[in-house]
Amino acid sequence: MPSIMLIYEPMDQLPNNSYYPKSDEVSSYLKQFSGKYSLDYVLKSIEGLSSLKALVIGEAIIDDYHFGNILGKSAKEPIIALRYAREESYLGGALAIANHLAGFCQEVGLLAMLGEKDSQEKFVRRHLKKNIKPAFVYKEHSPTIVKRRFLEDSTFRKLLELYFINSNNLNDRQTKALIKKLKPLLSRYDLVICADFGHGMFNSYSRDFVSKKAKFLSVNAQANAENFGYHTISSYPRADLLCLDEREIRLEHQDKSGDIDDVAKGVFNKIKANYMIVTRGASGSVGYQGNGRRKIFRVPSLATKDIDRVGAGDAFFAITSALIYNNVPLEAVCFIGNMVGAIAVSIIGNKKSVTKKDLVDFIKNTLGQP
Repeated sequence: MPSIMLIYEPMDQLPNNSYYPKSDEVSSYLKQFSGKYSLDYVLKSIEGLSSLKALVIGEAIIDDYHFGNILGKSAKEPIIALRYAREESYLGGALAIANHLAGFCQEVGLLAMLGEKDSQEKFVRRHLKKNIKPAFVYKEHSPTIVKRRFLEDSTFRKLLELYFINSNNLNDRQTKALIKKLKPLLSRYDLVICADFGHGMFNSYSRDFVSKKAKFLSVNAQANAENFGYHTISSYPRADLLCLDEREIRLEHQDKSGDIDDVAKGVFNKIKANYMIVTRGASGSVGYQGNGRRKIFRVPSLATKDIDRVGAGDAFFAITSALIYNNVPLEAVCFIGNMVGAIAVSIIGNKKSVTKKDLVDFIKNTLGQP
């Protein structure tokens, strides 16, 4: 596989709601929300994360973006021909989640799975933020996961994905090594964020171990092209927070088109959890509070500039997990999470983490107090 190159370029301006007309739904929601939660309260909730120490566990992924200019249909094959323009690579998966958190929290522990061959470890270490304490397990006969995407350079429209991956589960010996590294980390950190991309780092034994030993556990079990239909959230017997997208929760409940609230109730009945947040893309997010106090909070999408959705869910997952752990009310968590997601979709892949300054400025602007 070719060596990985990282290219830094000036970022586009972050979304600015003052330049975009708000829909009636969004205007009504913001009026209702600001009547209940002051700007000062929201900003203090974000600042309250600064002393937090969190642990992220999950697969390391390199997002490899190849940009080209479309020449047209190939003369001899029914495919699109591209003229190479440039390529960039970013930290994805659990690595991206750790980088997002590191901009808000005092310390972030990281236990990620790399490949034994083509590990990309130097690249990974070089681009993790300074307040991240990384540790790695190395999967035998495997590369570090690379997801290569081919895009049209002018529109960022994706044309094809190519995965460098071995998705077999860790063998028994490697699982024991994973547990050995997990034990001291789970006792050290109060908040554990498990980003399970279903690419072989976790099996039933390690998932049960994390579920039992984590003091506060936030989980996402991602459904993606490689594992679709084989990997759902019920592989975890318990969690304090479940963070899923709508497709993932429907897959778990085997309900393609039923009412989303009924689907969520079905998942709550299966898995012991206190909170669940479901992201719904352009339809925003829905927060569900269990633990005997059934409440539902709906937040519309607050995005104003949709360039790339890759990594947006990971950014949302990172910050909402920390806020829930810090006892911020779920309604406010969903609002802040949607603001994080709105910033993330304005960035190509994980080229830039969502920063505290980005988020604070965007919230001030959105709530009409620049």
